[in-house]
Amino acid sequence: MLWWSVYVEYDARVPDASHDTAADHLTGHHAAIGTTPNGNFSVRPSVEAPTVERATSDALAATDRALLAAHGRAAVVGVEVMTGEELDRRNNEPIPLPELAGQIMRTQRFQEHAPIVAELASGPVVLAFQVRKFAEVWDTLPGPKPDHRKDA
Repeated sequence: MLWWSVYVEYDARVPDASHDTAADHLTGHHAAIGTTPNGNFSVRPSVEAPTVERATSDALAATDRALLAAHGRAAVVGVEVMTGEELDRRNNEPIPLPELAGQIMRTQRFQEHAPIVAELASGPVVLAFQVRKFAEVWDTLPGPKPDHRKDA
């Protein structure tokens, strides 16, 4: 028997308060429950099964029961199945982080080109490539430009 990690996404808007109900129906599956960026309900249980087909059917049966208890029926919009070893390998990969820059301008025009991606204690940060792009187009934008030269 192998351990499988099965990601299942449903076309359902399940409030966070109902996630505990779903979790109660997935005890023993070490399931992670969440909401995708587009608002769908997602579940990633662990399943012990001899084959990928059996792991998929067991996971769908368990997650369907959990969703039914927490919310009602919904359509499955995605399933990803991998061995526990593959999940561990992916989880141990370094996370590629984009180059960030501290934001020095809070003007509307600047934020249209380089929106804030995080507010840190030291201030807001933006994606560095967006700052460079803004610098390239700054002179072409309409409107007055402040003079930042030290010798002015």
